[in-house]
Amino acid sequence: MIKKEFIPIIEYYRNYRLLYKYDYSKKYTIWKNHSKCFYCNKNDRIKNKDKFNQEAHAVPNLLESRLYNYDECDECNIHFANCYENELSLFLNPIQGLLKNNHKFDQNGARYYNKDGDIFIDPKFITNINYEIRTITCEYTAPVLDNLDIYCALLKMALSVFDREKRKIIQDSIDLLFRDFNKQIEMRFKNHFILFGMNNELSQKTTVSLYKRHTKENCPLYFLFIQHRRFFYQIYLPFLSDETIFNLAPATIFDKVADFQHIPKARYEIKYVSEISPKKKENFTLVSTDKEKFENYIKSNNL
Repeated sequence: MIKKEFIPIIEYYRNYRLLYKYDYSKKYTIWKNHSKCFYCNKNDRIKNKDKFNQEAHAVPNLLESRLYNYDECDECNIHFANCYENELSLFLNPIQGLLKNNHKFDQNGARYYNKDGDIFIDPKFITNINYEIRTITCEYTAPVLDNLDIYCALLKMALSVFDREKRKIIQDSIDLLFRDFNKQIEMRFKNHFILFGMNNELSQKTTVSLYKRHTKENCPLYFLFIQHRRFFYQIYLPFLSDETIFNLAPATIFDKVADFQHIPKARYEIKYVSEISPKKKENFTLVSTDKEKFENYIKSNNL
């Protein structure tokens, strides 16, 4: 296995240019000039009208996306949903309880959820309260997750916004999405990774962006960046060039590339696709911006 090390992102951002960027909260359908399914390269909207009855999300609906792919047939849409979206949903479920209005994260009969910007927390989740600075730390149990499936869910988003005229160069990535066993083994061996975390806690941006390297520097050719309000997700596209560099995990002060200009330090985690994330306890801390609501919550729950 190649040694893992960190490379400051300052060495990365100057090597990339933005190719495509969409706000996936706005209803829009991309690639309307392409009738043949980009993924299976078989079904065609003109010749096989019965194969294109569904709206295929470029970014999954579980992220409240309204961005669609015109050139994705029903068979491929169902395949991707069945293979990867359930795993992604399990991964995002606790986050959605904080972000998505009225999405209730429920564990052992305890719930927390967002209602019109206010977070309601069952006291059973709470492990620590700092009354002075009005913070509440909660704990939940994360399920067992296959990191490669989460990677593939993000890779599908990357290919959704990838240049249709360059399909040939990402055929290996498409094969991976169709669960080619050899490609799965190769991914785990080369130890690709997912970068995710939180930058601006007040951010409401919902964007999917694809960047391409424009220099000869030893860094990956393409990377995907998803901004889901306060959280971000990033992967590099596999099987393209210089595979030995793929487990160089960059720090996440993205400066110009990822709208982190005013954030002194981004909080992040790295999930390597060679690993299965075990069932474990996870923590998050929330800060109350409303003193009166905080005090009422403490009082009403005898905390």
